[in-house]
Amino acid sequence: MNTHAPVSSCADASHRYRIDKFTVPAAARDAFIERIRFIDGFLHDQPGCLQHGLYEWRLDDGDYGVVTLVQWESEEAMAAAKARAAEEYRRQDFNPGAFLAQWGIKADMGSYMRLG
Repeated sequence: MNTHAPVSSCADASHRYRIDKFTVPAAARDAFIERIRFIDGFLHDQPGCLQHGLYEWRLDDGDYGVVTLVQWESEEAMAAAKARAAEEYRRQDFNPGAFLAQWGIKADMGSYMRLG
């Protein structure tokens, strides 16, 4: 009996995943969604971006949970996109940490690889 889950043909051991989870106060939602849609569009256009998505749900206290996911073809593609995003933030004079703090947004961000 095979107890292993099937491996998706679109997932490769070299792929990397950036998964970020945010708790967003209701008052910050519009500003946050505007910013997150910008970076989602920016990353979509980067070489090596295989898929991306934004996911949202309403929390019991009225705030929002938001998760972003980007699948990269390699560690190198993810690192290059991160460097280009940092340059774009500098060009816009945007500080992500300050933005999150200003709006009271909590973040749990990380990079992952598929479990083999």
